[in-house]
Amino acid sequence: MCRPPCGFDPGPTGPAVERSRPGIAHGRGPTAAVVGAALLVIAAAAVLSLSSRTAPAAAANVTITFTYWMTNTTTGTAEGTTGEGVGAGTLTAQYLAYTAGPPQRSTIVFNLKGSLQSMTIQVNGIDAAVSGTVTDGWLKGQQVTGTYTAADPCSRGVTGLCYSVTLVVSDATAATPAAATAPQAVDPGPTPPPAGEPGGSNMFGDLDFGPTSDLAVSDFATALLFSLAASVVVYVLYNVTYGERHIGAGVNRTFILGGPAITTLFIAIQFSLPLSLGLLGALSFVRFRTPVKDPAEIGFLLLLIASSICAATYNYELVIALFGLCIAALAVQAGAGRLLPGRGRRDMVITVSADDFSAVEERLLGFLRSELRGFSQESHAVSEGRASLHVNFRRGPDGDAWGRFTARLNERIAPARAEVFVG
Repeated sequence: MCRPPCGFDPGPTGPAVERSRPGIAHGRGPTAAVVGAALLVIAAAAVLSLSSRTAPAAAANVTITFTYWMTNTTTGTAEGTTGEGVGAGTLTAQYLAYTAGPPQRSTIVFNLKGSLQSMTIQVNGIDAAVSGTVTDGWLKGQQVTGTYTAADPCSRGVTGLCYSVTLVVSDATAATPAAATAPQAVDPGPTPPPAGEPGGSNMFGDLDFGPTSDLAVSDFATALLFSLAASVVVYVLYNVTYGERHIGAGVNRTFILGGPAITTLFIAIQFSLPLSLGLLGALSFVRFRTPVKDPAEIGFLLLLIASSICAATYNYELVIALFGLCIAALAVQAGAGRLLPGRGRRDMVITVSADDFSAVEERLLGFLRSELRGFSQESHAVSEGRASLHVNFRRGPDGDAWGRFTARLNERIAPARAEVFVG
């Protein structure tokens, strides 16, 4: 078997033709402005993320809201979603004690993991009033007070009651010792409007789209903008380090739209474990008729997916570190590749009339060995009255002066005539 490009149609006959791949958008390649703008957007999003996650040890009048529902009444476990204060995310809860009353008393530990902060709170409740202590994470050691309300049926699509909790950390409670105190009923002040109602903090006004309604417009827009910028960087890296020298499956055409789409998908499913598992099962049946031709393209796909998932989970710093590492690795690979054998080699296909080839073969090969540095013959084929010779070389004579090369070749094999195609 011969290696490419043997067997391809050389097209119309004529002087030597050098094949080349166009850059991005059939131009000379990405401009510094495109790369700089994308990196600037990524850096800005990372700075915003870092600044939003930096919080003082004690804050005045911090309001924390979340909604939870029971998942197992036997073991006393629950799960839910977080909102104001810690950012959109998920929570788990464990009942330590419960008395039906009256009055109704309960002791619960909540583990909150929001997009901005994470914390663990132990609360004691008497009827609708709760008080307790932050035992770990953000604002550790501070005491909280608040209220909760029950909704039946639950608007989150689960069976049973949902409980909406509003907790407040204020200056008065910040000076109180960290030890848990006996539950007491206090007035936490006006309760913020819940997500999905007029005046609420969700991005859809008075519409309820489930857990994603708790997302702020700025959080969602920042994630999408960051994902789009990261997709542009991956696209540029693909074209600069791979696309200009290889013919792949064209996976780079999906990068610009694929990044924001993956980010939106993971934002939508991160609030629901059943939906996540269902999506995983559905995607396992997806098959593409056009396979990825080069394993190197898998790396760029994984880079796109990783940056999109990090954007969906607001881990912008990880993307900065990932891109820095990948750019450094690609630079080292490109530099080291020039020192490896086989790098920088080129292909040439010479076609001669099949009737003349036997007579001029020795002269033809002798000329190629003397003119081409690193010459090696790859294959020989005859088709439709033309003999094609595929050779490989490292460097030609006089740079890329293939017109003079072709003229000297035809003088050597006269009266036969040859066409030369350089890749």
